[in-house]
Amino acid sequence: MNVLMCGGMGFVGFNLSQYLSMRNHTVVIVDNLLRERLVKEDGASSIIPVPTSSERLRSFHREYGYHPEYYEYDAGNYEDMKRVVTRFKPDCIVQFAEIPSAPWSMGGFNRAWFTTENNLKSTLSLIYCIRR
Repeated sequence: MNVLMCGGMGFVGFNLSQYLSMRNHTVVIVDNLLRERLVKEDGASSIIPVPTSSERLRSFHREYGYHPEYYEYDAGNYEDMKRVVTRFKPDCIVQFAEIPSAPWSMGGFNRAWFTTENNLKSTLSLIYCIRR
């Protein structure tokens, strides 16, 4: 099965990508690494060091002998997603391309608005890609 994993560089998406790859599914990952940028902008860090996307992809290949295609795209960008969907023809789309941090999004109106807009745009973009 061809699986398009949106938000595939995050904790859940990356682990699910590995799981599906081990079961002989073809996975394409789309992730704009927004969460990483937001963490850096806030001057925050993770309790456990988080490898870069390049390091994660290298370890993916080392562990599973598979190197998924990776696009550093925003799932809310309809034109980019339309190109990926048209080219890859996924049987399944997993949508994890959202800002996952409730505390971050409650840091004032602008953060709440940005989170809402980001999360709805990515889902709406994918709905229209599927609908085509």
